[in-house]
Amino acid sequence: MSNQAARTVGSACLAEKRALEKIETGDSTTPFLKLGDRLRFEAFGADGQSIFGAVDHRFVPFKSEQ
Repeated sequence: MSNQAARTVGSACLAEKRALEKIETGDSTTPFLKLGDRLRFEAFGADGQSIFGAVDHRFVPFKSEQ
């Protein structure tokens, strides 16, 4: 596990979250990301200020420009 405090502060990695669920309950309940999902995250410093701003992704089908 990359974050020893993941159980109290959360995981930044879905695979880690799913692994912890599997260990604790015998099954992973958090789904993998799929088309149409949106993922937003932001990191804050000790002063409470955003370090790099929010990252906001929407998962959409790839469209070739050819």
